[in-house]
Amino acid sequence: MDLEDYLTDLPAEHVAMFRFVQSRIHELWPKVDERIAWSMPGFFPNTSVNSNHPLIFVRLNKHWLGIYATPRI
Repeated sequence: MDLEDYLTDLPAEHVAMFRFVQSRIHELWPKVDERIAWSMPGFFPNTSVNSNHPLIFVRLNKHWLGIYATPRI
């Protein structure tokens, strides 16, 4: 599953919230890859160091949007 597949079945207002958060993440970290991990969109650095360690996850639910930052290793 890729990010667009994840967003396909969501209501438009949820997709709009996600796109807002997504744009802010790309402003803060211009060099990130987006992947689905643990059933959530994740943003991973696309550098060779820590490229498998996520920077942040975003979870869309019925009544809220969760943002999960991950600690640096």
